[in-house]
Amino acid sequence: MFKNQTKEVLRLLLAEDNPGDVGLVREAIRTCGVDTNLTVAKDGEQALTHLRNSKFNLVILDLNLPRQDGQTILQLCATADGSPPFVVFSGSERPSDRELALLAGAREYVVKPCGFDEFIERVQQMVKRWSCRQDSIPEPRE
Repeated sequence: MFKNQTKEVLRLLLAEDNPGDVGLVREAIRTCGVDTNLTVAKDGEQALTHLRNSKFNLVILDLNLPRQDGQTILQLCATADGSPPFVVFSGSERPSDRELALLAGAREYVVKPCGFDEFIERVQQMVKRWSCRQDSIPEPRE
């Protein structure tokens, strides 16, 4: 009997222009204990290009990006067929920004700066949801 020995890799797009926040996300992902292929987009146009040309399991999105804002990216991509879940990681505490992001399809909205533990918890919740959805290959019948 053969068991599925391949481990699925989380393909994550991070749309973030602040290097400090990129480091925070990298550390949060590392603590999740999941193999991750992280792609970083430093502006909204790069994020859209990556979303159009690659498949991702999860997107972490800053709303205040150069060259294309995160709200527009959400409106264009978050509810499309086959769209990955979006977690917004934003400096905006305005309830209207949060509401608009969630209405546009974001699954989570985390205000920065936030506590590292809070952010890790949110990312871990999304990663757990992703890993629970992965289909394992059934064992072949003898």
